[in-house]
Amino acid sequence: MLTCPNSSHSGVSWAINLSGGERNIRVINDWPNPRAQNATSDKVPTSISYLGGVPHNWGYQTVASERTFKWFKILLEPDHRYRSGVDHVRTSSKLLEVTNKTAEQVAGDYLGLLWKYTKSDIARHQGDDWEKIHSLRVVLTVPAIWSAVAKEKTLRAAKAAGLPDNILLVTEPEAAALAVLQAKATEQDLQVSKVQSSAMFESFCCG
Repeated sequence: MLTCPNSSHSGVSWAINLSGGERNIRVINDWPNPRAQNATSDKVPTSISYLGGVPHNWGYQTVASERTFKWFKILLEPDHRYRSGVDHVRTSSKLLEVTNKTAEQVAGDYLGLLWKYTKSDIARHQGDDWEKIHSLRVVLTVPAIWSAVAKEKTLRAAKAAGLPDNILLVTEPEAAALAVLQAKATEQDLQVSKVQSSAMFESFCCG
């Protein structure tokens, strides 16, 4: 039940299995936002800043005066066409040298903050002891063009971020297709296989 950030924003949803095979699904839409306390959004900016070499602000908390990493996920893919053609990617690439970090480390730091907030959100809705009650499965969505190298870097970043070992990588088109399939199945009262249903509802789908 987790996702990898896309280029500009990240989305997170989580699900709890209920009796009878049903699931209680929540899409997080109340991200920390000091400039709009009552704002809601299904996505949070994929951005992070550092202070003294450690993560400082992330998401909506980052400000223009900070040296902020954006679109850094692209740097995990060595041959991505946006590496030299997008301003945010070029800026993040230069910031790696300034902060003495790798793209994998930045991705891990961001995922760590995203995961920490996700766990606190689950605790608010399920109680502080939820990890003792429920087993955990995490699904990260990645671009369809991701190479084996980029996928391996993504997994290492996720593990460095403190995510559980039970992680499944799913391409973004696969996640979208499963979501559509489940929606149609619900409308028409059809049965979706257990594997498909699990992969769909336990993923954070990045758009």
